[in-house]
Amino acid sequence: MPAITIRAFGITEVKSKMRRRQANLKEMPHKKAAVVLFRWIQKNFRAEGGLHDSTFGPWKPLAQSTINRRRKAGGIGRPKILQDTGNLRQRWDVRGDKRSGSVKSRQDYSGDHERGIPSRRLPQRKILPRESQAQKLVFPIFKDHVRISIR
Repeated sequence: MPAITIRAFGITEVKSKMRRRQANLKEMPHKKAAVVLFRWIQKNFRAEGGLHDSTFGPWKPLAQSTINRRRKAGGIGRPKILQDTGNLRQRWDVRGDKRSGSVKSRQDYSGDHERGIPSRRLPQRKILPRESQAQKLVFPIFKDHVRISIR
């Protein structure tokens, strides 16, 4: 009876390569994305909100009463907005693992500035990027990771 025999060579190597690629895909680059977002936040502080698009724009200038109060306290009166002590700018937790990444302020009052509190005459000064801005920053990281992993 006629028969055809097929031998596959290198199956072990192929299986090994596939396992390595699968492991690469499990180690998602969430930490790298979190670091990129943290750097954006730091640049936004230096630009006093100027990295936001036209929806939010730069942060509202300090009120004259705030400037006067700072001068009375012995300060220069016109420090950078939201950067009196540096705590709000410097105190961030940046984390990432296989499932997620995060950038979170360790200052309780950061949310007040992010949202604004009109009743306290605290204007909204967006610290975090808009969702669309964040996507533009982190999507290329994930796209490159997948491209490299399946190569």
